[in-house]
Amino acid sequence: MTGYGKAEGVVGKHKYTIEVRSLNSKQFDLNARIPSMFREKEMGLRKLLRSRIVRGKCDFFLFYELDPLEVKHELNGPLVENYISQLSKIADSSGANSSDLLALAVKMPDVMQSPREELDAKFWVAIEKLVVDALDRFDGFRETEGATIESDFEAGIEEIRSQSVNLDPLLEARHNRIRTRIKTNLEEVIEHYNSGGNYSSTVDPLMKKLGIGLQLTNQEKKDLVAYLKTLSDYNFINK
Repeated sequence: MTGYGKAEGVVGKHKYTIEVRSLNSKQFDLNARIPSMFREKEMGLRKLLRSRIVRGKCDFFLFYELDPLEVKHELNGPLVENYISQLSKIADSSGANSSDLLALAVKMPDVMQSPREELDAKFWVAIEKLVVDALDRFDGFRETEGATIESDFEAGIEEIRSQSVNLDPLLEARHNRIRTRIKTNLEEVIEHYNSGGNYSSTVDPLMKKLGIGLQLTNQEKKDLVAYLKTLSDYNFINK
């Protein structure tokens, strides 16, 4: 059964969004996409998701939005100094102007860096509640879909029941046609099985030798036809 749940909330200075999606599958197959600072919580999240979702091909997303005013960048001082040292040596050996080495060094790769965020335990409690909220909505989606499917099945079953009443005369007429055909074509029926017939799970085991058949002689076939006709000869039966 498919499912979808989403929860949003502000925790600390960030707005968090949790999404859970699933498609039909016999096994539980989880694809989790979460920020690196939550990696230590991934195993616990997987355990929670498995217990709630049980099965299905599932996608789990946890992400947050940064306030541009809160984004901080820092200079990587040791790296800047290393760039300046190397540039100074090159300038001295080549006789180039070395007055703007700092301006040149800060343009080099990886000089600007963002401080690594640490996971705050109290914030994680609030984030985990958002995950549970998303899973509750996921379950609600499944229940609604399940109720719709159940209603469709019940409507289909009721339609079959209402129409089955009209089938009785048709079935009786079909049975009568088959009985009449068998009675008027006994020779064809006997010849069919005598020549081997067709495989069917309902055929008597003694008659399942395909390609061999009953191996009756012409006289035996005539005798069998005569015997079968006596079974529906009420004048003979009532004597």
